[in-house]
Amino acid sequence: MSCDIHMFVERKINGVWEKVSETEAPQHPYFELAADDRTKEIFSRNAWATGRNYALFGVLASVRSKQFEAMIHPRGLPSDLSEDVKKDYNEANHHTPSFYSLKELLSFKDQGATATFFLNMTHYKKYKKEKKIDFTKEDYYIRVPGGSNIVSVEKMDRLEKFALFGDEDDYITRVDYAVPHVEISSHFWEKIVPAMQRLSDDPENVRLTFWFDN
Repeated sequence: MSCDIHMFVERKINGVWEKVSETEAPQHPYFELAADDRTKEIFSRNAWATGRNYALFGVLASVRSKQFEAMIHPRGLPSDLSEDVKKDYNEANHHTPSFYSLKELLSFKDQGATATFFLNMTHYKKYKKEKKIDFTKEDYYIRVPGGSNIVSVEKMDRLEKFALFGDEDDYITRVDYAVPHVEISSHFWEKIVPAMQRLSDDPENVRLTFWFDN
């Protein structure tokens, strides 16, 4: 079963938190990916949305990701939740609610997460060539396939050099890869967070509140 995130941005005005209109959000991320005019029309709007990105869900709340852990463990809804967001929450089927202040998000923006990937020979050759793992295309395994032999990176290099392998899954190597947060979701870190920054001079007066469904 699939899982989606429901994101809301709130701003504190005169000591009271208020829901921020999506008119102040960036363009919906699916607009640029639309393959036809009808789809573009559907997503031709602004939205506090990231699309279905399980790696980002892991970074935000340890949801739907075996590679990435939450920057801050999910802590439920804020006690002073705005009335409009509270109404949205009460009308939804949901799980794992949490929130981040803009100040907290900015403190994590230039950091990253280290994740473990298991690579077969095809994956490994691409990793060596590109010097990165494109986890959005799943050029990796999250666990060693049955029947495969896990070997060191050094042995994988020798196997590749001398072509001493048959099936691409005969040998698997482990790579611990530091993934910059911006690689996990450039839309979130380079579009949504900057849009939040424009809402107030004080990053403690802006926050992201969210939950998931599935």
